Amino acid sequence: REFGLAIRDASEELRRTRDLVFEAVRSDSVALEFAHEDLKGDPDLQPERVAENRIAGQGALAPVCLVGPATRVLGGGVEIELATLSGEVATMRFTENATMGELAKSAVERFTVDGGLVHLSVAGNAVRPLDIAWPLVRLAQAVM
Repeated sequence: REFGLAIRDASEELRRTRDLVFEAVRSDSVALEFAHEDLKGDPDLQPERVAENRIAGQGALAPVCLVGPATRVLGGGVEIELATLSGEVATMRFTENATMGELAKSAVERFTVDGGLVHLSVAGNAVRPLDIAWPLVRLAQAVM
């Protein structure tokens, strides 16, 4: 994580690992040049996209936000409750097509997170940085 360009000396198998390449690019955008050819065009690994990603990777020093419950709201959209381990709670509303990446960005802004990254936990499962495009609507249950 700290030395992104170390990927240059990694085995082909490691240079083919999306999570590892993501963290290398997060550390140093030049690292993408040393990724396996199959990954160089991956939209989620492009330096601009990686720089915008607010989801912390495994082992990163970042606060944890617990995600849920989530509800579809009348008129469209999703309402999601977020809680920090320190007890702060926020209810946020998102559009119907919002993603896990937007949730992470909103959590960083709402809870004023130093370092700009958060760990998201959904039903006890860690959200990985490469889950950025996962639709929030999948978390929601329809309002009756």
